[in-house]
Amino acid sequence: MPGVGWSDHWSFWQQGYQALMITDTAPFRYPHYHTDRDTADKIDFDRLSRVTDGISKVIRDFVGLAG
Repeated sequence: MPGVGWSDHWSFWQQGYQALMITDTAPFRYPHYHTDRDTADKIDFDRLSRVTDGISKVIRDFVGLAG
């Protein structure tokens, strides 16, 4: 995937650390990314909350925590 090398994960992987990369692919789908139009009023807080909850569950599973 283009842009995956922009992550810090490569250096961790090279040293044998487990790493989980999560991306929202913003540069490829969000026209306001890193512009002066990238403002808080564009955030869908309901969806952000659901995604955050889901990612939290994935991370807990990844590190072996229950729940």
